[in-house]
Amino acid sequence: MKKFNAFLVLMLSSTFANAVPDLALLDHTRWQKEDVYDTQQFTLTFRLAENSEGVLSIGGVGACNTYFGSFNVVDNQVEAGPIASTLMHCGPLHKSESAFFSRINKTVDIQLINHQLVLLGRNDENQLEPILVFNPN
Repeated sequence: MKKFNAFLVLMLSSTFANAVPDLALLDHTRWQKEDVYDTQQFTLTFRLAENSEGVLSIGGVGACNTYFGSFNVVDNQVEAGPIASTLMHCGPLHKSESAFFSRINKTVDIQLINHQLVLLGRNDENQLEPILVFNPN
């Protein structure tokens, strides 16, 4: 898995040009987190916010809670809004759900690559790297 991630980072870092896809392509789409080692079915759904240019409403299901938030897209830059969720007790799943929400909050770019949705964040060297990968659902 580490080799795949390193390859993906290398491949993606050479192709990123901070070009967020046309927001209309993401409107009313639903995605499921790709992770063969994680048994939880995290989802992400996009909706264009009405009367608000460049705002994508997001929502979905975490490990045990539903959540919602937004991405504000201005000049091909993505700024994630805070994530709010229901407050069901998740027990041991709480850590994976918190990590999922944290990654969404760190999103600075969105890319559609090979039929997958890739959320990108910045690493310690300030370079873009994939932080979440989703498949169409």
